[in-house]
Amino acid sequence: LGPPSFPGALPLMQKLNSFHEMDESGGPWSLGEAEERRHLRYARRVIIKVGTPVVTHSDGGIAIGRIAAIVEQVVHLVQRGKEVVLVTSGAIGHGLLRMQSQQMLSSSLREHITGRFDAAVDLKAAAAVGQSGLMSMYDMLFREYNMTCAQILVTDSDWKDASALSQLRYTTAELLSIGAIPIVNENDVISMRTLPVIGKRNRIIWDNDEIASLLASALHADVLVMLADITRLHRVGSDGLPKPMSTMNASAQLWHHDDAWDPKECGWKQPTPENPYYSRLAREGYDVMVDAAKAAISHGVRAAIITSGLDPTNLPKVLDGENVGTIFLSQ
Repeated sequence: LGPPSFPGALPLMQKLNSFHEMDESGGPWSLGEAEERRHLRYARRVIIKVGTPVVTHSDGGIAIGRIAAIVEQVVHLVQRGKEVVLVTSGAIGHGLLRMQSQQMLSSSLREHITGRFDAAVDLKAAAAVGQSGLMSMYDMLFREYNMTCAQILVTDSDWKDASALSQLRYTTAELLSIGAIPIVNENDVISMRTLPVIGKRNRIIWDNDEIASLLASALHADVLVMLADITRLHRVGSDGLPKPMSTMNASAQLWHHDDAWDPKECGWKQPTPENPYYSRLAREGYDVMVDAAKAAISHGVRAAIITSGLDPTNLPKVLDGENVGTIFLSQ
């Protein structure tokens, strides 16, 4: 999948190179999977990206239980001395649901009877509606633990503006110094990005993975954890079936979870032991997530891990060095 097509857009690697000086090795030296996983328990600054399939249901409704579980895990990490920055998605999906409901309420009786009313919703307007609802949920849940969260909205141009980037670092450091949780999202209302957010069959194409990668490098994070609705990445085995990968293998042929879609057999099911491969991510969204993890590693982040945000115990497991998800390491 190529970079966003709006004027002035830069590929992710080029954006990272524009603000982060690399050493000659191109990133941190890897000690190997087992040792690197053990070192995760000593990680100080952690960027956690929470994907749309985690924070919302397939109809766009906020998944309150999942968000509550993530908040509880984040609180636990902060109590262990970690500095945690959240990158959240889900504003557009939730906003679409609320705006469509509002349209139905405001439509005339004749439109309801005939079913002839315009259900099209502007995605930028949906983001404005959904962002307030999403942040209200985070704020309410963190307050239950006497913790403060703060909203930070960024656009693609901020990563190319030295002053904006410096201010982002300063503000984030100030928030972390008082124990607050910065929650970062794209400012979709004014963003000029033209890459589609939602594709066919409501599968997710854009899910803030690039923002999480850029942020992890800009803030010199020790680890980037990307939470989706898959337990880990899979490669294509010799028998053509998916094989789980605990470590990202650059030479392996990735198996896309979109390949598991079968409307007759799978339907719209969440991953289960019987159907562990289904994901709401489109093929393009899957590739963007993988490329973002690779880019973070190439620009100074010690480790990146893709794992499931549906398991309410995964974050502590990752930071305890357990074999959870797929880990990306520098070569």
